[in-house]
Amino acid sequence: LVRSRGLGDVYKRQVSAFKEKYGITPICTVNHGTPWLYWEEAPIWMAEEGGGADNSFLSPLHANGDPGPNFGFGTSYPFYFYRDFRGRNARLNFIEEPINCYEIGYDKERIYPETLSVVVEITAKYHLLMNMFYHSYRIAEWPTCRESIKELLNIIVRKKVKAVHMGNNEVHGWWTARSRARVNDILITSNQIGFKAECDYKAGMIVKIPLEGDYAEKVLYDEEQTIHENRFEFGQNWVYLKSPPGSHKITVNLRKSEKA
Repeated sequence: LVRSRGLGDVYKRQVSAFKEKYGITPICTVNHGTPWLYWEEAPIWMAEEGGGADNSFLSPLHANGDPGPNFGFGTSYPFYFYRDFRGRNARLNFIEEPINCYEIGYDKERIYPETLSVVVEITAKYHLLMNMFYHSYRIAEWPTCRESIKELLNIIVRKKVKAVHMGNNEVHGWWTARSRARVNDILITSNQIGFKAECDYKAGMIVKIPLEGDYAEKVLYDEEQTIHENRFEFGQNWVYLKSPPGSHKITVNLRKSEKA
């Protein structure tokens, strides 16, 4: 790590200053000035200082105004960094939270509700994790930036979208817990699906199951009824169900759909 150690020392001083000022270790940081060279070295020395995530990767198509959301890194979801062959391709305990909507929906003169509406629609349709990135100085100094954020929230309400709002540190905690979640011991019959779900995230997890011509009549966890929702999406039936935190036995009782 000699080649980037100078940058690592700068990051270490910044973390020390943050901890001294606020008394906590920063988990997810923005590192615009970090040249991401030498493969996995930057995530390694950020993790050494207690960091768990970076929020800097964005597509070059990020001009203010009305560019629309972008997926320059191929996904809206966080992803892990890996060592190269010298580290035996091991996964690092450090994630990237890519930026998909950089200062989107406004410029200095006006806001763009139609762009914000598109963001909400595609996020809801494809169940995405959409990173809305607004610089704090823009929020403080540009009225149109604040108006854009308010309009985004209003659109979510008007379209009746079931949205979960998270800060970057919470995204890190959720995604790392999600990566540990497991579905095991699956047993499928003509009228029932059973399995064991394990998740240690504080809110539990949503399990999505393709049902083809069936729909879920009742869902039980440990013999207690739990929340579920039948949906027709992407050309077939699905059931979404909530599995509480911990380890639970889930049973989905099925019934033939009238559309089948």
